[in-house]
Amino acid sequence: MRLNEISSAHNSQLKQIRAVQEKPGRQKSGLFLLEGEKAICEALAYGIKLQNVVASQSFWQRGLSQTLKQNLDELSLVEDKLLNDLATTQTPSGIVALAPIPQVTLESAFNALLAQSNQKQESPLIVVCSAIQDPGNLGTMIRTALAANAQLVICTKGTCDVYNPKTVRGASGALFKIPIVENVEYDLVINQLKEKGITTLACHQESQKPYWQADLTRACALVFGNEGQGFAESSLEACDEIIAIPMNKESESLNVAMACAIVLFAASEQRLRQRHG
Repeated sequence: MRLNEISSAHNSQLKQIRAVQEKPGRQKSGLFLLEGEKAICEALAYGIKLQNVVASQSFWQRGLSQTLKQNLDELSLVEDKLLNDLATTQTPSGIVALAPIPQVTLESAFNALLAQSNQKQESPLIVVCSAIQDPGNLGTMIRTALAANAQLVICTKGTCDVYNPKTVRGASGALFKIPIVENVEYDLVINQLKEKGITTLACHQESQKPYWQADLTRACALVFGNEGQGFAESSLEACDEIIAIPMNKESESLNVAMACAIVLFAASEQRLRQRHG
């Protein structure tokens, strides 16, 4: 492993790391920020080619894990203060890196999904995030989609940036393990899903149909709307079915990430029951 020592905050590597903290910098470079040893090791385990791996002197002195030692060709060392300026968390873990933003189109994602479903003889399960605004919510939804064995996440236009640092932290490594399509028109997504025989189910609290009465074992896409505004009427009407999570009428609506988890794991349970009789 080649070691570099950086002493200036104006170093080009550090400038690029600071730039990708914001969306224009990510769009320009095609890179996003990874923070912490766990996230970086997960990326390396998936064969992701990282750039600008930078660690603090104190992180280096504590000793590198075997994964880092075996997979990093180059590591730059900086004083702790400089590293803290590169991180977006209040308590930086001591190491950051840049990873390439995956280029996944709707067409390529559908082709891969249908091929995989045919091979494994299982029905596709997709999560559609429509105008989700909070990066933490989106990250949790992506992480939950992976945990519940969904095979694809689609983020329509108006949804926050998948590669926002807060989203990346919330997803906790799931970004490398489940394909994510972003910035596509809602109507295009719904129409394409229908053309491919995938039932679209909008999760909306005003529905009279509880989620457990829906058949979630078939090829389906669960559609979740904006945290505050929910769905436009036309967006609801475009879906095949509308389902709800019944709850106490005096309660506020659930956080969208929590609602996503409830319905996704219901789908997972139905599928397990079907598989095992």
